[in-house]
Order: sequence, then C-alpha cells, then structure tokens
Amino acid sequence: MKIPIKLVLVVLCYRETEDIKKMLDSIRDKRKNISVILVNSYYDESTKESFQKIANEHNTDFINIENKGYGYGNNRGIEYANNHYEYEYLGICNPDIKFNRLPLEIFTEEFYDSIIAPRIITKTEREQNPYYYSHLKVVDWLKYIAFKRNYSFAYYAGVAINKVYRETRLVIEKITNRSKTKIYACHGSCFFIGYKAANKIGVPYNEEMFLFHEEEHLARIARNKNIPTVFIKDINIKHFEDGSSVDIKKNGSISKYMKQSYITFYNYWNKN
Repeated sequence: MKIPIKLVLVVLCYRETEDIKKMLDSIRDKRKNISVILVNSYYDESTKESFQKIANEHNTDFINIENKGYGYGNNRGIEYANNHYEYEYLGICNPDIKFNRLPLEIFTEEFYDSIIAPRIITKTEREQNPYYYSHLKVVDWLKYIAFKRNYSFAYYAGVAINKVYRETRLVIEKITNRSKTKIYACHGSCFFIGYKAANKIGVPYNEEMFLFHEEEHLARIARNKNIPTVFIKDINIKHFEDGSSVDIKKNGSISKYMKQSYITFYNYWNKN
C-alpha cells in the first residue's frame, strides 16, 4: 500500500555528504508533510555508508544506484516515489540547497497539473529563476551550432540574446510585482510537480544526457503535454552551488559534458 503524503522530495547525491544535512535541517519542522528519498549515485563504499547513516538519522528513504548521471539518478528516484507514495506533489532537489521559505499552503489543487518553480538565490545573490521566460528557437540553434562546430561566438551570442530578453522581463516583473508568473523553463536545482502533471510526464529525463541542459529537456516535455510552469516567489530557496558539479569544473570536463548533453538534447527534439 502506498503512503499518502503532501510532498515527496527526490534528492540525488554524489560524494559530498555535508550539503544534504543542511537541506534536511531546513525542513525539519515540516517533515510531517514531507517525505525525502535520498538517492546515492555511487562513488565508493565510504560515502555510501555515510549517506545511509544520514538517511537513518533523518528518517529518509535511501536507494543506492550506479553513477550514470543526473537524469538516470533522478529517474530512479522518481520511480521509487511513484511506487511507494501517493503524493500530491513531487519535488526534485539538489542537495546543496536550503529552504528559506517553503509555505506548504501554496501546494494546493490549483497546481496539481503544473510545475512550480520557486525563487532560487545563489550565494552571490544571483536569481536563477525564471531559467527561461520563453522558448527562443534562435537561442537553441545558436547553442547547437556552437557545440557542434566549436563556434564559441555562436554560444555567447545565444547566451546574450537570452540574457537581454530575461533581464527585460525581470524589470517588468519588478514593476508589476506579480507573486506568480507563467514561464517556459525552471532551474533544475529545485522544482515541484503536481501529481497530475507527474502522471503525464512519467520519468522525465533523457538518460543519454549525463549532466547539464536537463532544464531545456523538461521544458519541452511540459510544453508538449500542455503542462504550465509557474514561477512562485513566495517559495524561497538558497542555492549554494557547491555540489558534485564543482569537481567537474575543477577537472576541466565541464565543456565535454555540456557539449554531449546539448547535442543529444537538440538532436532528440529535432527528430521527434
């Protein structure tokens, strides 16, 4: 029998064992209505045992999987949530976040068929949502050409176009001061899916994309299935950006993963 719960959080972890503790502490007073699935993307026995201990101490579910990337790990966590819980909302979260404000009264039937994007602020006070206000096909194409042909100018042109568009919309948002706004794509470090939308989406991630650009893939799925993504400022997240991707940046392999994932993403959506 599945366990009824307001919100289930799937948290994919790799190597770093301290971040998840801070995240769990930030929702300690809400655990009556929140279940957590700690998904360990296996690195070694020592970290596996540490994550298992954290799960036991914080009363979370624990599953151990092969390290096959962000999409693979979160898909396994989502499958576990679907098999074990009857939830109203499903959350996908990085471990290197803290919930500054998580008002569960927002999670009503109004958004059962939606994706909720919270306000996400980095250590440097950078706003990460909305990730994309709208789908700009020219930006997709420029980034694809950049990665496919190693044209760095095309990549930065795409980034610049999106930045100008995004900054303009942000100014408008500040003027209108709306508490919620429909957007195209949300940042992948934390978001929530209503159960009706989750049923339509299934397991959302393309497991051929090891890391990066998952936001664009999810956004395309949501649009194709007429699932709105709603940016709600009253949910406030701090994103420390010190998770597993830090190691990738340090060893210089970030461009390899970004290129592989984006080309895979672009080819998928332009062939299907």
